[in-house]
Amino acid sequence: MKKISILLSILFLFACTSTPEPTVTPQQKRVMQVKTFDATFENTFQAFKSVLQDDGYVIQNQDFSGGLIVAEGNSLSGQETTSSSSSGTSTATYAGMGLLLTTTVALAAGGGGSSSGNTYVAAGSPSQKREKVGQKYRLSVSFDKINSKTTETRLIIQTISQYSMGSETITEFLGEDTYKLIYDKVNYEIKRRTATGRK
Repeated sequence: MKKISILLSILFLFACTSTPEPTVTPQQKRVMQVKTFDATFENTFQAFKSVLQDDGYVIQNQDFSGGLIVAEGNSLSGQETTSSSSSGTSTATYAGMGLLLTTTVALAAGGGGSSSGNTYVAAGSPSQKREKVGQKYRLSVSFDKINSKTTETRLIIQTISQYSMGSETITEFLGEDTYKLIYDKVNYEIKRRTATGRK
């Protein structure tokens, strides 16, 4: 009886560890990240910038002519919890949201290295124990002028987990509710700007 119990425990553990991680198809990701607004390029650009600043993000880079905004902040809209895996790659779990988990690639401390998937790691010696010391989020928005009254945008959110010994992981965040919330705020801001005569 004891042997059967041990065998069942082993099978259960194997089943848990062999369960494939949830994935998001490129089509699902595009639906989540891309939104088209019935608004001018300038109005959409300025509305997005205002929303990001209102939410506490610091604009790191903006290029109006090239259609790009990059911002960083310490929190995201929506409830969240964070956890670290044994490999040192930090993941974020969001209630009611999906998360794309991808492979981790170490970059040599002296430069060089390669990348794979959507997770990137800058690491020191693998024998050194790392402790998570901070986390922030990077949002990048690209803008494409379809015509004088229509603008397409693509928002990409990354989770940046910082560790001792100067290493960090950058993981693409795919929480549908968070993307929707940000886009809803931008849509409201576009309407507010339009109502006040801005175009």
